[in-house]
Amino acid sequence: MPSPEEFARENIDKELDGCGWKIQRRSEINLTDIKAYIFPFPPTAEQTRVVAEAERRPTIVEEMRFVANLEVQRASPIRPAILNNAFAHHQ
Repeated sequence: MPSPEEFARENIDKELDGCGWKIQRRSEINLTDIKAYIFPFPPTAEQTRVVAEAERRPTIVEEMRFVANLEVQRASPIRPAILNNAFAHHQ
């Protein structure tokens, strides 16, 4: 059974292939073609905004992890009582 990453990669590759994209290994890439391609970049202000947003998101995730861990610690002492109460009626 493939790992979740392998499963996702296979499906992504199939979708891209279905859209007409050619999937290539790094060794198959023609560097001359890449060097001749003009890559459009957004204005500097937009690039700055994108970088700021990208840097902000992990901070939000870390804050959410911190709060979740606090809630788990806060609930740990009362967990046995809650489980005991929940299953006491089924004995």
